[in-house]
Amino acid sequence: MENYSQIMGIPVPKITMNETVDLIDQVITKNKAELFHVVTLNPEISMSCQHDSECK
Repeated sequence: MENYSQIMGIPVPKITMNETVDLIDQVITKNKAELFHVVTLNPEISMSCQHDSECK
């Protein structure tokens, strides 16, 4: 099984809500200075990605 699905050509990780919460908890616990982004895929973002490859 691949780790990503494609939704309108946008790679989306195949993880559950519990896995997502655990991942975010790990990032918070590490308290590193590097950035960590949580992005929700909504219609506006998916349509923007169709016209701007940097969004993907």
